[in-house]
Amino acid sequence: MRQFAFISRHVPTGEQTAMAAAQNIKLIHVGDRDAFAITEGMCKEFVRDGFEGVVVVHPVAALMFAPHCKVGVFENGSRPVEGGPPQFFPKSLRVFDRGMNMHAQTYCQQAAKSLGGFVRYHNIQGGLHVLLSVQIGGRVYTTYRKTWEELASALGVLLDMA
Repeated sequence: MRQFAFISRHVPTGEQTAMAAAQNIKLIHVGDRDAFAITEGMCKEFVRDGFEGVVVVHPVAALMFAPHCKVGVFENGSRPVEGGPPQFFPKSLRVFDRGMNMHAQTYCQQAAKSLGGFVRYHNIQGGLHVLLSVQIGGRVYTTYRKTWEELASALGVLLDMA
């Protein structure tokens, strides 16, 4: 099971633990952090301590961690009445790996440029896709993929042809 640091004032509830376990994640409570003071150094510290990423409830904390490491965010399924006290129960857990996505995206853009090609986003049949078009030996190769990682893999084959 992948270990993620659970950052909260409270230990994870049974529901949160079950949602995480369904995604092969074990939550390890590490206490609270100031959502507005999160740094890349904190992320590196969690990785050194053996965590694959972090899981939070606070949306600002998620945004602050996202550029540096995998981050899971529990969606709040409770909306209190206006003026009522805050309430929380987990509705879902979403895990984002923006760092990996940005690495693959940068790789694709630089490799396509080195081949005199380009990378573009396209919305095809209701889904975001990435278009790669490069010219190798006078022939144009064009491919669509759903993720940057899939495109990076396809691009590797094209680079071998160049």
